[in-house]
Amino acid sequence: MLSEKRFTNEVFFSIAKTFPFGMEKLDQEILIRDPVSVEENTLVCVGQIPENTLLYIMRGEPKALIEASGIAANIVTDHLSDDAENIECVLFDCISRALFLEDKFEEELDSILKNLPKNSTLIGALTLGEIVSSTWGPIQFLNKTTVACRFGEEKK
Repeated sequence: MLSEKRFTNEVFFSIAKTFPFGMEKLDQEILIRDPVSVEENTLVCVGQIPENTLLYIMRGEPKALIEASGIAANIVTDHLSDDAENIECVLFDCISRALFLEDKFEEELDSILKNLPKNSTLIGALTLGEIVSSTWGPIQFLNKTTVACRFGEEKK
């Protein structure tokens, strides 16, 4: 047993938040599903898991989540001029990230702010999953993601 955790010893979600499920999509990206409770010997997840789906048990790493949120902020500023300032950035962060990171959640927000131009405004919300369009198929419902968009002028 890798985690040395048992559901009988601790509250379910306190363990499950570290070990979400991963479903491999056709483009080989892993789609996360957070188990949140057990009802009548059935795991309840945020978002659907189709019948007969092969699931991976993932392991959340705080450092990786914090770094990924900074990368998300960096991506939304890629097309801005080098001297861009005062942009507005809207952030939707899955609440499962905040629940998983606990006291390190502020580090995630700091990582995002450090990757935005100076004097930028960041507004956002903790959400119960995020909906995104896909170039590979239908819209997807995501868990444990950071979605960022910004308003500002493109490079000339």
